Amino acid sequence: MAREIIRQGDVVLERRAKLPRTARHVAEHLRIASESGNPHELTGKVYGTRNGMQYVVLEQESQLTHPQHDPKVVAAGVYEVRSVRDFRPQPPRFAD
Repeated sequence: MAREIIRQGDVVLERRAKLPRTARHVAEHLRIASESGNPHELTGKVYGTRNGMQYVVLEQESQLTHPQHDPKVVAAGVYEVRSVRDFRPQPPRFAD
């Protein structure tokens, strides 16, 4: 199966075949704060694991929304949720 990845700003959803056995239901709505302070939101059952991984299960197509981005259509399925930040290397600083 080809990898299916959906990215909106600093949120990445990667499709999975199924939930890990250790995942436990934690919410009915995914809400992830972004660097701008505005949340990315997606309606679906949210699951978490003890090691901090997060998953969302969509029973039907839904939309990933954020005020600064166009909505992304997300097909029904199981997705691993990750948050990424842009890496902007700084030039070296030297002290006298």
